[in-house]
Amino acid sequence: MTGYLLKHHDLRFPGAKYDYDDALHKALLFFEAQRSGKLPSDNMIPWRGDSELNDGKDVGKDLTGGWHDGTSTIRSRHHTML
Repeated sequence: MTGYLLKHHDLRFPGAKYDYDDALHKALLFFEAQRSGKLPSDNMIPWRGDSELNDGKDVGKDLTGGWHDGTSTIRSRHHTML
């Protein structure tokens, strides 16, 4: 869904002091780059591949998916509508 938003948003406001379209694009791109687990086919970050596909397997849990935080030592697993 993030890929869809990156391709189909349009927040142009003529005469606005800030470029909200560019700001939204960069924010969504940032979160897209932080994804973890098996990535969907509409992944917008060409250098980002699947990661942490075996997390939790040793204890019988599926801990794949989610997003990396800024330190890359903790991952959050949130299920959202995005």
